[in-house]
Amino acid sequence: MKLFEGIRVLDLSRMLEDPDGGDPMRSMGPPFLPDGESAYFLAINRNKKSLALDLHRERGREVFYELVRQADVVWENFRPGIMERLGLAYSKLWSLNQRIIVCSISAYGQEGPYRDWPAFDLALQAMGGAMSVTGEPNGRPVRMGLPMADLAGGMFGAFAVAGALFRRERTGEGGQIDSGPTAGSPFRWARATPRWSRTRR
Repeated sequence: MKLFEGIRVLDLSRMLEDPDGGDPMRSMGPPFLPDGESAYFLAINRNKKSLALDLHRERGREVFYELVRQADVVWENFRPGIMERLGLAYSKLWSLNQRIIVCSISAYGQEGPYRDWPAFDLALQAMGGAMSVTGEPNGRPVRMGLPMADLAGGMFGAFAVAGALFRRERTGEGGQIDSGPTAGSPFRWARATPRWSRTRR
């Protein structure tokens, strides 16, 4: 048996959304496969089923509501407030399915002074402090080669969803998760902070 066998996730996450041409990840490359599709897009969307819905229209929302009634998790990374404007607030989704778990991934969280700031990995690495411990000694901060803030946001969100599913088995209740790339910053500092406190380097 697979670890999450039978769990249905409605994934609303997106990157570089372009209203004129859809998601440019579909054409990002190289490498491209023989049929012209982006290997990158396929790699990060493997094993998913795709469905195009216009959530600004009532018909699109009704289809999504029906999917929510059958789902376990809704995963989204819109800016804070977008889900509410689309008619997809947690309270609405909960009214359709009290066992639903909604994980919202945003740059700086759903609350707080930076909630409306958009950001990509570079800004998040800087704000989270990761760039201050990369590069040459006494040099300028350097971005990590991997999109570590983006990857960490997804990883910590997935951990939280797994925990929420476990809790649901005990309580029968779903829940709402507020996570993001900066949420894991203290964890990533676990080695750097003690070293700095001893060596000031």
